[in-house]
Amino acid sequence: MRLDLDAVVLTDHDGMSGAVRFAEAGRDLGIRTGHSVELSLGLPQPQGGTADPVGTHLLALARDLTGYQRLCRMISRAQLAGGEEGRPLYDPDETVEELRGHVLALTGCRKGTVRQALADRDTPAATTGRAVRPRARRRRADRPRAAAGRREQRPC
Repeated sequence: MRLDLDAVVLTDHDGMSGAVRFAEAGRDLGIRTGHSVELSLGLPQPQGGTADPVGTHLLALARDLTGYQRLCRMISRAQLAGGEEGRPLYDPDETVEELRGHVLALTGCRKGTVRQALADRDTPAATTGRAVRPRARRRRADRPRAAAGRREQRPC
């Protein structure tokens, strides 16, 4: 089965430990790569390598190299602020300011705040009644292409 993907993104929990090996593999295969991280918010205790940490999650996708750098910096600060290995402590205001404009915050995580608010019908966020109109997507044929025979190496 051929998927004809333009890029593939790797997501790690509270770190970028697989980023270098993933980027190298993508480069070797001629596939653009992107990087994202699932930030674990409000951890009550160290997770000790748990594959699915407790708490609320925020999936953050780097839009560019600056976004990747800022995510790495944010994760490092949070890991130090937690005071214990495996318990990052993210400051919400600092996180928003640091990542603004360079990271996409995705809401699809089953442990994300948006999904939790929608599941809890008593919260104001779930009962506003406002519809959101998705942006129109460009068809594949309308997207700019790299020069024939080579792929651009750029962040997603």
